[in-house]
Amino acid sequence: MPNDATTTAPAGVKRSRLRRVRIATSVFFAVVTVAVCVLWVRSYFWIDNVVGPVTIRQQFGVASANGWLTLRTKSPPLFRKWSVQSRTPAQLEAVYEQLSRGGGQVTRPGPKRLGFIGDGAIQFPHLLPAVLFAILAALPWISCRYSLRTLLIATTLVAVVLGLGIWAAK
Repeated sequence: MPNDATTTAPAGVKRSRLRRVRIATSVFFAVVTVAVCVLWVRSYFWIDNVVGPVTIRQQFGVASANGWLTLRTKSPPLFRKWSVQSRTPAQLEAVYEQLSRGGGQVTRPGPKRLGFIGDGAIQFPHLLPAVLFAILAALPWISCRYSLRTLLIATTLVAVVLGLGIWAAK
């Protein structure tokens, strides 16, 4: 008689576990998709920043404004601990005015564009992570059986998207 520790679970139990993992994965990425969409809508009324040190010599920041996300790394870090700031556009304009009256150097954000914007920053619309997380939410339910034709179509679509990305970056 085999030991209970060495026996494998029946196929029905394995399918049930796999289904639970699929549901949990889909729910997680669906919640993240909704959160990104809420941040997207909020970005038109509020300017949100999260900035803090990653290492002793590097800091990382995320900014959300006007439907765009900006990820930035800087060295040396200006902040010793993590900070979260939310301002309306009018409040931010008042800060710019106060800095310019005080003789400080004011760098206003430039036009929004996709890609690297210099200074260790990358900028992209909120739509990009929203679509990515929505695809990740649906991915566990896509059948793993596919034909060679499906593989060639998917490879062609990936090549077209990468080509468009390179074209847009130029």
